[in-house]
Amino acid sequence: MDKLGAIAGDKLKFANEDDLKELLGLTSGAVSPFGLINDKERKVDLLIDKAIWESDYVSFHPNVNTESLELKKEDFHKYIKSIGNKYLII
Repeated sequence: MDKLGAIAGDKLKFANEDDLKELLGLTSGAVSPFGLINDKERKVDLLIDKAIWESDYVSFHPNVNTESLELKKEDFHKYIKSIGNKYLII
């Protein structure tokens, strides 16, 4: 967490249940990069681990924690770039 703080500064924090609902329309346990599609004001920045970014395939909850969705790396990159939120590969 100290390393992340050095990158993101003092505005880095984990969202509480109310913030998750307000900003992403999600509940705890269902949060993934797919939730950013609900962030119409682009208030949430995304930090992505380099190993995940470089993986051939990634799997995330599609805004519900009872399912998982697998994407090819290229499709995941295209999605992240298309939503308009700031992101940083770390």
